[in-house]
Amino acid sequence: MLNEKTREAAVLFLRIAEDQGLEVMITETYRTQERQDYLYEQGRTRPGQVVTWTRNSQHTKRNAFDIAKNVRGEEYSDKEFFRKAAEIGEMIGLEAGYFWGDGKQDMPHFQMNRFGRIYYPEGYE
Repeated sequence: MLNEKTREAAVLFLRIAEDQGLEVMITETYRTQERQDYLYEQGRTRPGQVVTWTRNSQHTKRNAFDIAKNVRGEEYSDKEFFRKAAEIGEMIGLEAGYFWGDGKQDMPHFQMNRFGRIYYPEGYE
């Protein structure tokens, strides 16, 4: 479950994405600290590819969600899909991991910052 403001932003994000023809599904919202630690260990002390760069995730604070393309076989491979999704997220006040630099890019990740504000485009009030 997400906090109220992040949930409101996620619902708006999904509405706009659908209207723009993006087939989006939310894959993860809240994570326990134990799950975050488990994901952090992947690619470090456990086999697999590194999937997160931090133990201090906004997922554990109910401020973040991850998405995928809702098309079998294309869930994470379509960079144009994630770019368009990130632009929608940023337009409404979410921080999009797609735009993170310094080796921290996280294409599926969106978060609402603590003092962030949701912006409703015309027609979505």
